[in-house]
Amino acid sequence: MRAIATELGPRQWAGDRLSQAAACGARLGLDSRGPQARTWFLFAKNSKAEGIVNKQTAQPTNYCHPRCYANADANCSTKISKEHFISASLLRRLELNNTAKIAGLAWQEPETFNLVPVKGLASNVLCERHNSALSGLDSLIDNFATAIRSFDRAPKSRHVKFSGTDIERWMLKCLLGLSVSKNISSQLKPECVDLLFQKACWPDRWGLHVSTNASTPIYHTDSLLIQTRIDEARSLILAADFLIQGMPFTLIMGEPDNPVSFGVMEAWPNHF
Repeated sequence: MRAIATELGPRQWAGDRLSQAAACGARLGLDSRGPQARTWFLFAKNSKAEGIVNKQTAQPTNYCHPRCYANADANCSTKISKEHFISASLLRRLELNNTAKIAGLAWQEPETFNLVPVKGLASNVLCERHNSALSGLDSLIDNFATAIRSFDRAPKSRHVKFSGTDIERWMLKCLLGLSVSKNISSQLKPECVDLLFQKACWPDRWGLHVSTNASTPIYHTDSLLIQTRIDEARSLILAADFLIQGMPFTLIMGEPDNPVSFGVMEAWPNHF
């Protein structure tokens, strides 16, 4: 991934407020192991998108699996499961001979790619019940990445509908999996688990931001980049930048000093 060598400038947090400059934490890159494609364009208009509902039944199990990070609701199954902190559907886009080219995990040398078996990019951090409840988010991000790619490879006038709330939840799922499995060293706020499982409302100014900087070109690439923005004193993730098929997004879990500098918030649900 070419973006792995493009370091951001110095950043600082003040409490839970994100300034225009924020501290750079983990920088995770997954390479396509293939050539870059050409520039693509994304057109959007406001519309309503139907969200994904968790698959858990209303009746709780009254069991807390000790290895499940979502066990606070006492609604676990008795078996732990392998959770891909990067959705398996995305990994399949990037794998070659059942391996993925990845950089930025806590155990890797800085800015160094390693070939890792796809099955090794999963950890026992969710019980089967909670893992199954989130399976719809994996399908959603696969469809989302496919839609972005299709606009580059076959440009035409059409609209594809997605739920921005569920894209936010997928990003939380990704960050929680990376953090709880110790593949990145920073942590998220405890309420992020409730946000992921739709047990709490998103705080004011938290959520997905989409850049509106027209001067910065966007290039399609079959790769994924995640970069956390942290409060270094508390080792706490307060935002994360995602490049999905080359499209930049920022998920904010704090209060920005200048929200407009991060792009448009609540631009969801949208048609693409």
